Amino acid sequence: DLLNGRTAKTSYSRDASIFNRAGYIYDIDGMIFSSEAGIQLPFIDPQIIESVTILNSLSATHKYGTLGRAGVIVIRTKNIGYDEAAVEKPKALVEGNNYSESVELIEGSHNSELGGMLKQAESFSQAKQIFSEYIAQTGSPGVDVYFNASDYFRRWNMEFAIELLDVVGDLAYNNTKALRGLAYKYEELGKLKKAKEVFQRIAIISPLEAQTYVDLARSYKNSGDYQEALDLFKMIMMNQKEGIDFTGIRNSIENEIQHILAFHRTKVKYDDLPMDLRTANFKYDVRVFCEWNDPYAEFEIQFVNPGKRYFTWRNSKLNNTQRMLDGVTNGYAMEEFIIDDAAQGEWIINLKAKEEDTGINPTFFKYTVYTDYGLPTETSETRVIQLANQTQKVTLDRLRYE
Repeated sequence: DLLNGRTAKTSYSRDASIFNRAGYIYDIDGMIFSSEAGIQLPFIDPQIIESVTILNSLSATHKYGTLGRAGVIVIRTKNIGYDEAAVEKPKALVEGNNYSESVELIEGSHNSELGGMLKQAESFSQAKQIFSEYIAQTGSPGVDVYFNASDYFRRWNMEFAIELLDVVGDLAYNNTKALRGLAYKYEELGKLKKAKEVFQRIAIISPLEAQTYVDLARSYKNSGDYQEALDLFKMIMMNQKEGIDFTGIRNSIENEIQHILAFHRTKVKYDDLPMDLRTANFKYDVRVFCEWNDPYAEFEIQFVNPGKRYFTWRNSKLNNTQRMLDGVTNGYAMEEFIIDDAAQGEWIINLKAKEEDTGINPTFFKYTVYTDYGLPTETSETRVIQLANQTQKVTLDRLRYE
């Protein structure tokens, strides 16, 4: 099953049962994959497997932290070194694996009628005039117009760009999807208080969605409300919200908890946490945390390592049915990817939407790249994009991994 890209539906370890699952993980050439929630693994050609090592929970937690509490299956393929001689060796993480595409970096602007008109402006005042006339002619524009206009006006006047986002909050007061997109935009611009207020509004109108509580907890953490954040994360981790199953995102939540302790241990009460979460030995070289404001959105995200081998993760009814169904059923739309002790060099992150979103309530994809996650040297960068125009594969980021 492992070689065919499938994980078992029931996990087992010495400390786990089918009623108390503790999912084991896979380390495939430095990329970390969870066995929980039906995660689809990359296909691996058995001929290029160099070694398979099974670590029990005790030895695994030393390196992998709580992710490895149920054990780790470590797989190394023959060409991990990526030297020139190794180029001639067969290598594959998936069939047809040799990554030779030329993919353009994503552009920040959205291709729309209004966008084309605004590009003709030669000054801030002229751009405002064009926008005002467009609004008057349109009558009652959707939130997409204000999202797109806000992106454009960042170049002229950030205060006005934020005012346009504020309009979305009024128009979409009871629309969870639009409000979540609005919060993403506020976060991207560093307006964390505004984002928190939006997430608090979502908690009122969508109390039975798992993502509601994750968003609110992360927003509390970003705003410095560490105890409130930790309390929510503990509730999620312990699956204590009736009507919602948080099992599929438990690994990510445990990382969030340990991240709070890594930086703010003296500011929170954590005595009731399991001992394995209290460890001070917590870090990942790279953590990529992805969120989107519509659980039904179908897309694929691709990681290409320095040896030009790739792994593709899909949010898809056809290719990752169990995972997407769990997200839709329990109301979460998020995934994290860990790169740790992996091949050095340039890693590429690509994205492709399955179909174009033509509605007036756009689907947004937010991703945050953390380097030295959990260490004093940690850095992070957040970007928000619309999936609407990404039916052609684009490169989100290029990471120098040393």
